[in-house]
Amino acid sequence: MLGSAVVGKFASLGEQLHGFQPFLDALPAAVAEKVAKDNFLAVLPKAR
Repeated sequence: MLGSAVVGKFASLGEQLHGFQPFLDALPAAVAEKVAKDNFLAVLPKAR
């Protein structure tokens, strides 16, 4: 799961998260998808 320490001021959030791209590019596509998105979605409460 990826994240940032951006708190309260989100103007730089995109730039901060874009910095993870070289890391994600080094991973196999399926693993990068889990790290970038799927693992986060798995911890969210399920809709009822």
